[in-house]
Amino acid sequence: MAFTPNNAGIYVKQPRRWIASIGNGDASAWKFLYNGSGVGNGLAGAGVNGSKITSIQATGNDTASRIVQTALAFTTSGVTITLATPGVVSWPAFNNGYNAAVGDQVVFLNNGDTLPTGLSFNTTYFLVATFVFGTSFSLAATAGGAAIATSVSQAGTHLLALMKPIAAATVAITSGTDGVTAATDLLGLNAVPNQDNDGQKYLYLESGDLLAVSSTTTVTANKMLSVIAHGGDF
Repeated sequence: MAFTPNNAGIYVKQPRRWIASIGNGDASAWKFLYNGSGVGNGLAGAGVNGSKITSIQATGNDTASRIVQTALAFTTSGVTITLATPGVVSWPAFNNGYNAAVGDQVVFLNNGDTLPTGLSFNTTYFLVATFVFGTSFSLAATAGGAAIATSVSQAGTHLLALMKPIAAATVAITSGTDGVTAATDLLGLNAVPNQDNDGQKYLYLESGDLLAVSSTTTVTANKMLSVIAHGGDF
């Protein structure tokens, strides 16, 4: 009997590695993980059909323990801002499954636009009590702080990321030791991970989603925390 091969298509799942570093002065500033290919403003998002993160590990050569936190970043372009006191940011799809709330953190990403006076790129802002549930909100420099006034001029439509923290871990370093520590697996701390049929934990990123990390305390000068995520595309 002749053997008939299976001619079904083979779909390669592209392996990915996301990486970011947190250096001196980066405390509380979200850093987006990057895999070298980049989309839009040079940041790496999930694949077209989404991506599966199987590990997120942090290491450091600082001289003290640091808390590293990770977050999912939901991005959208076409955001507009009024020039007013306070300025009002409008994002038509803001609550499309993102469950935004007062106190949430957002970051403007530079896509070649110009922000109005009062706002800056790659700076963490917080939704304040004047937040209008659905499409519009005002921003403050600190959680619960005063809403920011915007003025002068702006250009283009803006790219915004809504940060949703998913895990935090202490990267433990022996005091006074200048050396890389054993990796700390942040994904293992995710309270509600997805699981494969074999029980392997993973974090699912939808197309366009980003991963971000930050440190809750300032890293020592000339030292660094590194975060690497591994996974693949669906």
